Amino acid sequence: RKSKQTPHGRCMSARSGVWGTNLSHETLRRRVIRSSAQWWVASAAVVSLATGVALLLAQVLLGQGRLDDAERFALEARETVGAADVSSDSTTRLGLGLVRAAQGRDDEGEQLMREAAEILRRTGFRRHRIAPLEALAGFLHSRGREDEAREAEDALGSLVGAAAASQRA
Repeated sequence: RKSKQTPHGRCMSARSGVWGTNLSHETLRRRVIRSSAQWWVASAAVVSLATGVALLLAQVLLGQGRLDDAERFALEARETVGAADVSSDSTTRLGLGLVRAAQGRDDEGEQLMREAAEILRRTGFRRHRIAPLEALAGFLHSRGREDEAREAEDALGSLVGAAAASQRA
């Protein structure tokens, strides 16, 4: 096994270095795994932050009526979502759905809003389900589809009612 001197005069080898000297293989393996896991969590946080920033920019631009720019950032947000990140998957679908509805692409916008709500229905993320259901109900009301809007509002009401009941318990 070869060792080399660090600039501070310490000896470094495959089993020493930043984690200490003469570590057992098992201890070194555990530390490498923990370090890798920490890197993965940090990487996921950066991706999640990038998704959130792109989505926020899309929302701001949508509010300003800059639909082409909003679309670009909503699509960018969709591209950064990891396969297992259901919360971001839902919020980015919702963001793009709102942009599509504002563009007059109602069928696509509605489908994305419904998908945003459905993705979260299968999870325990109850509070995250509120925004897609509110947006869907508002969209349906704005299109004069009152019966369908009431269905979304009923789902929202049962969700909020159940959450309030569990907080009281």
